[in-house]
Amino acid sequence: MGKTTIAAALVHDEEIRSVFEKIVWVSVGQEPDIRELQESIHGQMAGEAIPSSATTPELVLKALRDAAKNSKVLLVLDDVWDPKHEKPLNCIDPDNASFILVTTRVRGLLKNAAEVDVGVLSAKAALKLLLASADLDEEDVEDGSDDHRIAMEIVELCGRLPLTLALAGGMVADTGQGFNDDIVEMMKEQQELEDEEGMTVETR
Repeated sequence: MGKTTIAAALVHDEEIRSVFEKIVWVSVGQEPDIRELQESIHGQMAGEAIPSSATTPELVLKALRDAAKNSKVLLVLDDVWDPKHEKPLNCIDPDNASFILVTTRVRGLLKNAAEVDVGVLSAKAALKLLLASADLDEEDVEDGSDDHRIAMEIVELCGRLPLTLALAGGMVADTGQGFNDDIVEMMKEQQELEDEEGMTVETR
């Protein structure tokens, strides 16, 4: 499962929900509009916009902290790419049982934070997701066949990551030709180009 899926399952868990008075969620991404995210956080916590008197970054963060004060809050910052984006959004009250949960593709993003590596899918689970995304059944790709070989190549080229597998499966479905070497060659050529630029499989 992807990190966002796991975080979503966590915040919908009844036991987790019973611990916190408020659960706040924002999706950050690579190039976030921090002010817009701050407005979203404040709105979710206080039910209103940040006061117009908060005219500086420091006053905005104070307004967020005031809204979170004395409340047990679970703040979820989903898909953070840069540690500098966490600081202006982290407004939980350190004096109570509030927590912040950050999902990220970047190992060791935040210092002094407990990190849980969700890993990647097993080869079997990755193949199953690829086939489902390609609108194919497992029976359609027999073990040892050319289709199975090509599908497993695609699985590894995708790094067994759920999002990339879903996209690749969609490509296979769109061609209407099932698994063929043309798709693998196209993916390999793209990989070689992007490897030269130092891209990770997640970015690709």
